[in-house]
This record gives sequence, structure tokens and C-alpha cells, in this order.
Amino acid sequence: MKQTIRLTESELRNLITKTVKKVLKENKINEVSGWTLEKDDVTWVNDAESGASDKAWMVRLWPGRGYYLPAFGAYASSEEDALEKVVAYLDQEGDDSFFCDDYIGQMREELAEDGYNEEEIDEQIQEMFCYVDATMDGGECHYVFWENLSVYPYDEKRFR
Repeated sequence: MKQTIRLTESELRNLITKTVKKVLKENKINEVSGWTLEKDDVTWVNDAESGASDKAWMVRLWPGRGYYLPAFGAYASSEEDALEKVVAYLDQEGDDSFFCDDYIGQMREELAEDGYNEEEIDEQIQEMFCYVDATMDGGECHYVFWENLSVYPYDEKRFR
């Protein structure tokens, strides 16, 4: 005879959370079904000479849809400089899929119609989007999502 176990919604959520964490930990998988970043997955936007630095950075940008988080490598003097170099590269390549500029304009209009002043509008935009001035590297100024944005030192040993 089967026995029925009744759980509250809270107990069920807790059980599911623990199970998922356990499976992820045991299988040591990342966000995308076991896929791990490999050396060939990095798109280099410059080299040490053109970057005027021997410090390599990894920049991860999200285009705002799906789970696509490509890796860009940039030689730069700082995290900010690396992001600027990646944005300039994308701009020069004609890849505007990571830029939120059109959406920012629309958002400004909608917030103004809702009665927000310029300062409040700017605060809301700065919470969601990062303004990047890539003009020093041959690009334009663009907005990118803060969400999933990461810039960290490139670790060559990780890919050996």
C-alpha cells in the first residue's frame, strides 16, 4: 500500500531547492548544462601592444535576452579600460546587440510621461545600465546591462 506524504508549499520549495543545489554540487556543472568556458571561446579585441598593457582582462556582457554571455579578452590598464575596449570593438564590428541605447531613449520618454524628473530618470537608468564611453578607443558612447556584466583578470592557467 502506497503512503501519501503531504507537504506544505514552503516545505516543498525547500526540498526542491536543496535537491537542485545537491545535484549541481555533485555534478559540478555551471549555468549551461555542463558547459565550461574554454580558451577558444574568448574573443580577443586587441593584443598587448595595441592595448598598451600586459594586463589581460576577461569581459562578459549580456545582450538582454536568452542565456548568451560571451567572453571577450582585452589588454587594458583597468577593468573600466577593458570594458571600454570591448565596447569600442563591438562598435567597430557593427555588433550593436549588446547596446541598450534605443531602449534608454524609450525608457526616458516613458518615465518623463509618468512624471519623473530628469534626476529621477537618470537614477533609474543608472541602476539598470552601465554607461560606457568608448570614444578614446575609436568607438562611441553606449549603454550596456549591469545584469551579468563582469570584468575580471584573465587567468591563462585556467585554460591549460
